[in-house]
Amino acid sequence: MGMGMIDSSPQSYVAHPSFKKPKTEALLFGKDINHLVVSTNRWHTFTTTTGKNTQNKSKKVEVMTRDEERLMFLRYNYAKFRLEILQRCCIQEKPTKKVLEEIDLWEQRVAIVRDYIVNKNIALVVKMIQKFRPYAEKNELFSEANVALLRAVEKFDVRRGSKFSTYAYQAIIKALSRYMGRLRQYQKRNRDIEKLTRPPEIIDWRDAKRSDEENLYLERLKKILNNNRAGLSSTELEILQLRFGFNQPDGKTHSLQEIGVRFNVTRERIRQIQKKIMWQLRRHVVEKI
Repeated sequence: MGMGMIDSSPQSYVAHPSFKKPKTEALLFGKDINHLVVSTNRWHTFTTTTGKNTQNKSKKVEVMTRDEERLMFLRYNYAKFRLEILQRCCIQEKPTKKVLEEIDLWEQRVAIVRDYIVNKNIALVVKMIQKFRPYAEKNELFSEANVALLRAVEKFDVRRGSKFSTYAYQAIIKALSRYMGRLRQYQKRNRDIEKLTRPPEIIDWRDAKRSDEENLYLERLKKILNNNRAGLSSTELEILQLRFGFNQPDGKTHSLQEIGVRFNVTRERIRQIQKKIMWQLRRHVVEKI
């Protein structure tokens, strides 16, 4: 972020007792951290192959040691801690050039350390999505797992004593499991919609032995038609009634040809009007589900 732009949103960080000690910055950032810089395009760096001639062999990724994890997360949260202090100063008074430079520095450090942690653990994401890949799209799984990894970075507390990879593994598993649950619900909902929005011509309006799904569909359809919620014209309503025997005393249905003769148009024209009516009705039925 440039020095002319200040992000005033509060920083969410995991506190640590050492952050308020005067020597903490020197201990955490005494050495140059430029060697940690990685590509800022995470989608580009998230790859499992080393090139065209590798036959999809996996990269060998160096995992952080427990000590390195502790250092990286203390750096990450300390940088966000310092950012919050600086942002509070900017709210109270106009920031000086020095303050803006400090904000820019700490924002860079936050980004550098975060990207380093993420790239060190991206192999875990790739490994996890393979377990769910047969049941969902790879890109969708990757997106969900990636978000879960980023959230884990935000919430991990080194004082708990566990390794970040273990914490991230559990977070990714939960996220992917929730996603698969939503996906199954979505697929079931689509199946239900297909059943509820089946063309009226395959349902006998006079049949007393209709399924519960068909009855539910017909009840919704009747409400839409009786109140004309689908915005059908008087001609379209009449064509629908004639075609499927809806609201007809004898419940008699008519062919496309018969209706075409009645309205002095071709059979094909009646079919086109019917198709338009079906689309409007299905849309309104789906909106109620």
